Amino acid sequence: MKLQVGDTVRYLNDVGGGVVRRILSNSMVEIADESGFEIPVQEHELVLIERAHNAEKQEITEEKPEISKQQIAQAVEIENNDTPQFFMAFTRTVRKANMFDLYLINDCNYSVAYSLLFAHGSVWNVCETGIIESNTKLFVQQLSLEDLSQIEKLSFQALLFKQKEFELQPPFVATMAFSPVKFHKPGVFTVNDFFEEDAYVIKLHTKQEVPKIATSEVQDLQKKLRADLQENTAFTVKKQEKNHTKEVDLHLHELIENEQGLLPEDMIAIQMRSFEKELAAAIAQGYEKIVFIHGVGNGTLKTRIRTTLERDYPKLFFQDASFQKYKFGATLVYLKR
Repeated sequence: MKLQVGDTVRYLNDVGGGVVRRILSNSMVEIADESGFEIPVQEHELVLIERAHNAEKQEITEEKPEISKQQIAQAVEIENNDTPQFFMAFTRTVRKANMFDLYLINDCNYSVAYSLLFAHGSVWNVCETGIIESNTKLFVQQLSLEDLSQIEKLSFQALLFKQKEFELQPPFVATMAFSPVKFHKPGVFTVNDFFEEDAYVIKLHTKQEVPKIATSEVQDLQKKLRADLQENTAFTVKKQEKNHTKEVDLHLHELIENEQGLLPEDMIAIQMRSFEKELAAAIAQGYEKIVFIHGVGNGTLKTRIRTTLERDYPKLFFQDASFQKYKFGATLVYLKR
C-alpha cells in the first residue's frame, strides 16, 4: 500500500515513527517525528499505523514537483555570481551509519534544468532529473554503501536560464570518474560552506580541451619567458613586498590532520586559537590587512571572531570580505588606517 501525506507510520525494524510530510519519490518519503525533525526514509522501512483522515481529499506530492514561474522569478541572486558552478554532496544520515543523503548544489545565479546520471561499466542510468533554483541545494535521494559501490562514473548535464532577461549560456556538462572507496576513508567528510554538518563535497567540472602548440612555438615562448623573468626580477620582488594583505583559512581541515572525535566546542577552540595567533603575527609583521576565511556554516565562528575583535581590538576596523571571492564566508580586518 502506497503511503500518503498525513499517514501515521512507525519504523519496521526500529523504535519510533512519525507522520508523512512529503513524498520524495516512488520509494522514499519524508516523515516528521515527535520532535518535529524531518527525516527521509525508504518506504519499505515503514509500517502504516493510521491512514490520514482526509486521505481521499489529499493530493500526494509529485516525485518532481513543478516549479512555477513566480518561484523562479523570486530566485535568490548574489552579486557577481553568474559563473556556473555546481557541486554534488553527501551527508551522513541520522538513523543509519551506512546510508548517505545525496544533494545537488547550484552555486550561481542561474536556475538549471538538470539530469544526473550514474554509470556502471558502459551502462548509464538516470538517477534524477528536475530543476534547481539559483544559489540553493536540493535533496536528491538516499544511497547505501552498496548503491555507491555500483557507481563508476557520473554525468551532470544542465541547461541554464533565468526568468528575466539574461545572456544565453552554453549547456553545462560534467562527466567524471567516481570513487566509492573514499566513503571508507577518514577525513573525507569535512567542514564546508553548504551544510552545518560535515559533508563530502565534490565539485562538478567540465574538462576544457587544451589547444595544441607546435614545438617551435613552445621553445620560442620559453625563451621569451626566461628573458622577461631576468629583466623583471627586481620589479617582481618589489611587487611582492607591496602585497600587504594576508589570507588565513580557518576551515578545520586546514588546521589539523584528523578532526574525528572532536566536539563542536573543541573545533571552535582550535579555530579561535589559530585566529588569535595569526592576527597577532600579522600585526607584528606589519601587514595592512588580513582576511579570515571562516565559511558560512551556522555562523558560530564568524560571530566569535567579530565579538573578539570588538572586545579586544576596538581600534581595528573590520567588514565582510569580497563577496565575489568569498561569498559571505570571510571577514576582512584593517590592521593599519
